[in-house]
Amino acid sequence: MRRTLNRRTIDRLENLLILLLLCTALFLVKKTGMFQDAFHWTTNQTAQTLNGMQDTALYRGTPVRMMVKTQGTRYGVQYDQNAVNALYQEGFSAFLTKSVASMERPREASLDEWKQAVEQADTWVFYDFLYDVSFAGQDNQEEREARLFFVTMNSGWADTVYYYQDKTGHFYKARIKESGLSFPRNIEKQKEGEVHFAFEVPEIAEVVAPFMMIGDLPTACPVYTASNPLEGIDTIGRNRILELLGFHEQAASFYHSADGEVIQEGSDTLRIQKNGSLVFHGSENGDSRYQALSSRSKDLQIKAEEVLQSLRPVWSGLGEMRCQSITVLPEGEMELRFTYTLDGIPVYLGEDGWSARFVFRGTHLISYTIYFRQYSVGEERSPVLPERQVAAAAHAMGQTGKELQLYYRDDGGKGAVQAGWIPRDQG
Repeated sequence: MRRTLNRRTIDRLENLLILLLLCTALFLVKKTGMFQDAFHWTTNQTAQTLNGMQDTALYRGTPVRMMVKTQGTRYGVQYDQNAVNALYQEGFSAFLTKSVASMERPREASLDEWKQAVEQADTWVFYDFLYDVSFAGQDNQEEREARLFFVTMNSGWADTVYYYQDKTGHFYKARIKESGLSFPRNIEKQKEGEVHFAFEVPEIAEVVAPFMMIGDLPTACPVYTASNPLEGIDTIGRNRILELLGFHEQAASFYHSADGEVIQEGSDTLRIQKNGSLVFHGSENGDSRYQALSSRSKDLQIKAEEVLQSLRPVWSGLGEMRCQSITVLPEGEMELRFTYTLDGIPVYLGEDGWSARFVFRGTHLISYTIYFRQYSVGEERSPVLPERQVAAAAHAMGQTGKELQLYYRDDGGKGAVQAGWIPRDQG
């Protein structure tokens, strides 16, 4: 009996010791601030705050350029999508989405307010998504969109979000409500760089858009080779496309036209054309092959992206598709346009510039056109003019105040695709 009691006593003492060590560890973690984000952002709190955010384009997407300021040091990266992605995924993605999800109701802000925040805040992060992306704020009900996001810090925590809507040309400002979000620490690994906003550079401050990133510009950009993967497509390739889109070879009829091959299945028509385009027209009455979850623009974009992703094996290569615009057509239909980007630089393809176009009537996807391109890169590089020279040329041509944007021009044929500058219109 005495031996049994001793064993039980020892077990209880061991349990008490474990409990004491656990309490001590928790006290030290809280005292030193280790894992502070884990305390401020528990799994349940994160899920609740991000509810409504996870199906937005902001949550799914990545920026094409970023600039970070901390402790008097600035670091910026653009025209290198791999470098932007690496920086974004090392803490700055969650920092942005949680900051936006915690915003109070925004109000319109002036350009001068944003400039003042750039100059006076000790720590901030700037994100450029190239085109407006959808997001949801604290209310998780009102769908908003913006292209640029700028998050400032105060007393060590995320404090205010500024965002710029490309479609309207307006800045907005919102305080962050009890975010508990600290600054990602990985920026300490980065090197200081000569990068500024255009309004901070005296000789071009009044010439170009104020939020242009100046500096960190390569003297030359890669030259890409474009090819048309639908040129000379055989029966195996055609059937592969049908399989990816859910068409059934046995139930479809086929015939050739001057432009390519036409496939008919029920009320749906698919054209695989020699110029590299895939054109779909669906039934405008009754059942639809493609149907979005709702008629809200974010759900229409998700459905369009699902179609593009299903066809990724066909247009695989270095190009990346981004949603360029969402527009209400005169008939009340919704049009979504996408464009290829190479290293975050948009590709202007053909006369209209877009690479894919989707049209929805309500929740039904009634038509789309996708231009399939495959881009590869070699050792050749083409020189590009510095921003200051381009700004002077734009001023001489009466393009003062516009954003100057690098772009790749693809005329739809084979051959080299090189970078150049173009004044970008608002929206």
